[in-house]
Amino acid sequence: MFEVSKFQEKKRKNQVEMQNKNLRDKSNNSLTDSKSQKIHEVIKTKVFRKIFSMLDVRSQNQIDGNTIDITVLPERIKKIIEPLIMELRDQNETLTGEEFLLACEHLYKVMPVSEKNTLFQYYSDKDNKSRERSKKSNPKNNFTFRVKITF
Repeated sequence: MFEVSKFQEKKRKNQVEMQNKNLRDKSNNSLTDSKSQKIHEVIKTKVFRKIFSMLDVRSQNQIDGNTIDITVLPERIKKIIEPLIMELRDQNETLTGEEFLLACEHLYKVMPVSEKNTLFQYYSDKDNKSRERSKKSNPKNNFTFRVKITF
C-alpha cells in the first residue's frame, strides 16, 4: 500500500512538472505578440537608420572605412556599433544604407541585452527631445488644461 501511494505521488509530481513546463513554454512564446514585435522592429530600424544618417556625412547613402567619422555618434552608441565600424575599416568596405541595416541586424542578434536596452533608450531620449522641441516651437502645446468635473 505504501508503494502504491508513493507511485501515485510520483505520478502527480510528474504531471505537475509537465504542466509547469508547458506553461513556461507557452509564456515564452507569447511574451511578445506580433504587434509588439512589429513595434520593436520599427524602433530598431529607426535607430539603425539614424545611426547610418549620422555616419553618412556626405549624404551619398554610402559609408566606407576610410571616410567614416564616428565622433558624431554619442559615446554609448559608439561602443555598441564599434565592432561593425572596426570590421568596416579593417576590410576597407563600403556599405549602403540597406547593407548597414543588415549588418546591424546581425550585430543586434549577438548583442547583450544591456546594449539592446541602450539602443532603445537612445531612441526614447531622441524621441523625447523632439517632442520638447515641438512644444517649444508651437505655443499651443505649452498650455495645460485641467479637467473639472461638476455634478
